[in-house]
Amino acid sequence: MRFIESGELDRDIKRMKKVYRNRRDILLELMKSCFGEQVHIHGAAAGMHIVAEFDGAVFSEDRIRRLLYAGVYVVPVERHAIKKGEHKNQIILGYAGLERDVLLHGLQIIKDELQH
Repeated sequence: MRFIESGELDRDIKRMKKVYRNRRDILLELMKSCFGEQVHIHGAAAGMHIVAEFDGAVFSEDRIRRLLYAGVYVVPVERHAIKKGEHKNQIILGYAGLERDVLLHGLQIIKDELQH
């Protein structure tokens, strides 16, 4: 209770919002530099993840497995879609616990996978 009454909770929330906003901005910058106009970002204004839509890509289960084996965990939007078949080129990317170098490494792995 003292944590809340002292204002410490509010300060902590503000600090964490800044941390996550910074990580989101870094991810968006890296996405643009890695993929340019080939990627469209959805949901960048909220949460601790984004949806990335890649022109011409298909995130099949095999592709998702290869990414996971390479160390990159992504979730295909198709798994959560009501209308199946319309989101095969979209993945959910979380960024909350990742630093810039880890984000860049993961995006490079995704880029390499998409070029095959």
